[in-house]
Amino acid sequence: MKSNQSNSTTSGINDSDPEAFSFTVGKVVGFRGLKGEMKVLPTTNSPEILIEIESVRVGNPNDPGAERKVESAMIKGRTLFIQLSGYDDRTAAEALKDKLLFTQPDQLLELEENQWWVDDLVGLSVRDQGGNEIGKIVDIYGADGEFLEVELKDTGKKRLVPFVKEMIPVVEPDEGYLVITPPPGLLD
Repeated sequence: MKSNQSNSTTSGINDSDPEAFSFTVGKVVGFRGLKGEMKVLPTTNSPEILIEIESVRVGNPNDPGAERKVESAMIKGRTLFIQLSGYDDRTAAEALKDKLLFTQPDQLLELEENQWWVDDLVGLSVRDQGGNEIGKIVDIYGADGEFLEVELKDTGKKRLVPFVKEMIPVVEPDEGYLVITPPPGLLD
């Protein structure tokens, strides 16, 4: 997974209602074999948190559909392969092409150390090592969330900062801030 020298983000909805099917697992993008196994492109860049989900709803954000039991799930690379109850062959599963899968946040595995939800980082105060506020996180970029977009307090300018432990040694979402140690010129 990630080394302890890097920070990582994962997208999704970290809903306060663990019973709601509010976490978007991913989109059905293809199929494997004839027994209804679906190939899902996960919304998270840490797909291993999906490996133990027990049920999903299939549909779209406005209509998440009926709950389906997960018969099997495996991760290969960054792809989730999933078998759902009621979709026992490829023909049945093909009806779900381009549909989204949703699950309950409490079915997800816990994030590893130095991993955070994108929603928990956007809006955090950015401080220097002396505790002075220098800006706030307004967005996150990169396939693995490797860049934080910081809006500078004094000028309103935006700068991309690599989300690595050397530059962002302290991340405290519960306290509402992170600490940055930028090299000279990065925030100019």
